[in-house]
Amino acid sequence: MRSLRSRLGIYTLALSTLTTLTYAEDDKTINEDGKTVAEQQKTVTEGWHKTYERALAEAQELGRPLLIHFHATWCGPCRRMESTVLNTPEVIAELGHQAVAVKVDSDTRPDLVSRFGIGGLPADVFVDADQKVIARGGAWSGSAYAARIREIGDKYADVSQWRVDLAEFRESAEASLKSPTPALKGFSPVAISEKHSWKKGDDGLSWTHEGVQYRLNSLEELAKFKENTERYVPRWSGFDPLEFAEKNDVVTGSIKFAAFFRGELYLLSSEENRRRFIENPTRYAERPSETKRNAKSS
Repeated sequence: MRSLRSRLGIYTLALSTLTTLTYAEDDKTINEDGKTVAEQQKTVTEGWHKTYERALAEAQELGRPLLIHFHATWCGPCRRMESTVLNTPEVIAELGHQAVAVKVDSDTRPDLVSRFGIGGLPADVFVDADQKVIARGGAWSGSAYAARIREIGDKYADVSQWRVDLAEFRESAEASLKSPTPALKGFSPVAISEKHSWKKGDDGLSWTHEGVQYRLNSLEELAKFKENTERYVPRWSGFDPLEFAEKNDVVTGSIKFAAFFRGELYLLSSEENRRRFIENPTRYAERPSETKRNAKSS
């Protein structure tokens, strides 16, 4: 039995040897950003990592999900996966590209077993850059296991892009909101929302929300605005949703091109954008990331 395990160990070691490559063939090549490839060079590990911490660091650097395969030397099904699934060419081809991967011996890393709630072996867990579980489960064939890696990798890429888009939108919006002039040209947001009436607010009845000053027309309106601010402020903080969805630009909307949808106020930056919004409001009324994605798919 020891001889068999020894031979299996040698076989596994040979198949699991990590190969590294870089994104550079010529360090002097200039990319489209005007930088040499060497300046942006990153090392990718093709194959399975042996150390969890190193694998996590690489996944975070590359913006890839981390696949953790839990196993044990005494586990029969684990040995079968090792010899028939994990090191097949189709699986190795996905590692380092769709996901960074590491094999973890459950007996030597009980901390990770506890952290990720592993109850049986073998077990496969996908985690994000914050080490939060985003998916579980692998497969019992090389092709199916590779397909699972591609599936999670594609989903992770979509979510990561959504986070980048939303962060950029918020950053641009916050910079634009520093103007000292009142929102809506000084018209009362309560009067606009409730009566579709354009009434000038009073400078003495103002309220600041997220760095923007809104003026109300009466004490009653001021009380309503304070109690339920989100109901009355323009959606998208007053920025044109079409411009962001289609051009990735943060453009301030205008009260000249206002539109209402589901009782909420949207400000567009042109009559053409207003017309298109009215024709298909659900396409542009969603959160920034979804709006952008819907616009691209149309």
